[in-house]
Amino acid sequence: MSEAELLSELWSILGGNNVEKTIFKNNLKLLKNLDNQRKVAVERIALIMGYLDKFQHQLEFLREETVTRLLVDIPLEIHLTNVKKALMRLQNNEITGGVKMDKINGEIEIKTQQTIY
Repeated sequence: MSEAELLSELWSILGGNNVEKTIFKNNLKLLKNLDNQRKVAVERIALIMGYLDKFQHQLEFLREETVTRLLVDIPLEIHLTNVKKALMRLQNNEITGGVKMDKINGEIEIKTQQTIY
């Protein structure tokens, strides 16, 4: 062990750098917390992207269904009723996503429910 290392170790033992150690420990805790929050955010974004992808496919299906029905001679009232029902299905049942705030922990929880028709 060199003289500089020995003096550094002695200084640490005597408490000369307690302030620096405390700052480093606090910074390490902060970085670990930040990393955990980043992981949670990545998981939530991936989940939301999946739901948006499914929603996009459902909208494409609705568009194709609408175009097909326009090509067939169907009365306009029936066509509008079917489109309205499809839109209501998309809005209410297909993908219902919400964000719930946990007041005790201050955490945000994404709740999703999916019904496929």
